[in-house]
Amino acid sequence: MKIVSAVEARKNFGHLLNLVSLTHTDVLIERAGKKIARLTSVVNPELPLKLDLRKAKGLGKEVWADIHADEYVEKERAQWE
Repeated sequence: MKIVSAVEARKNFGHLLNLVSLTHTDVLIERAGKKIARLTSVVNPELPLKLDLRKAKGLGKEVWADIHADEYVEKERAQWE
């Protein structure tokens, strides 16, 4: 558990959120030496974060729809010769 002052928490709130969400470290916030709040992750750290890439298939097709990829690649290669 990390202990920070209220002033430090206000200045570094984004960093503290990253610390809590990525490392599941609790952050205890104090004001005038008294504990007033705790930041804690709502995600169970024992459960792995899962990414489902099955739905990502075909993403970006509309970007390349009007571009003839073979011609584009040939032009790029010609510039490097």
